[in-house]
Amino acid sequence: MSFIEFTAKKTRNLDKSTVSINRGGRIVFSQRCYTDYFKGFKFAQLFYDPDKGILGIKPTNEELPNVYLLKVGRDQKNAYISCIAYFKYFQINDSSRKMDTRWNKELKLIEAREIEKGSSQKTLFDN
Repeated sequence: MSFIEFTAKKTRNLDKSTVSINRGGRIVFSQRCYTDYFKGFKFAQLFYDPDKGILGIKPTNEELPNVYLLKVGRDQKNAYISCIAYFKYFQINDSSRKMDTRWNKELKLIEAREIEKGSSQKTLFDN
């Protein structure tokens, strides 16, 4: 019997800036997202637009009362914040999923929102 090599159909897109929500209230920033927006920052301040369902995540070095410590991965390539209170306060579902992002220059924060399954949108900001 000879071995057949497994070839994954889905490849990681390191050029895309994404935010992942993990069960238990953890927000994980992709390598690209961390490098572009969070490298050099210690904290993240959180916002929410309930009308549009958009999370706002602002990198900061100011130790304000409502900021979350940015925890960097061992490999220094990605980061995450643990913020279960944020999800509970705004009654946001914390089930695992990936979210599309864009940088809001005016507010200096990342906007993140889930694309609806089966949607023809390429990104959440198409409409």
